[in-house]
Amino acid sequence: MAERLSPLAIHVSQCYLPAVPISLRLPDDVENRLSALATLTGRSKTFYATEAIVEHIDDLEDAHLSSEILARIRAGAEATIPLTDLLAEYGLAD
Repeated sequence: MAERLSPLAIHVSQCYLPAVPISLRLPDDVENRLSALATLTGRSKTFYATEAIVEHIDDLEDAHLSSEILARIRAGAEATIPLTDLLAEYGLAD
């Protein structure tokens, strides 16, 4: 059975101006946890969704970039440098 997603409209917090509204569909359990956290703390669901995105977008971008670089290395289109050479270049070799 497919997991049911509940809609959650997100309007990026004003602390990250300029703000652009987006819409997300979250699994019910995640939306419930987000709602409970917002209620418990007096913050909005938007605040926590924005915080999560801001906190993790760098990691997601890095993962995508590293996949592209690995594909270029495997295709022979990207040069590599042995670690021992790099350490020696910076005076860090044993």
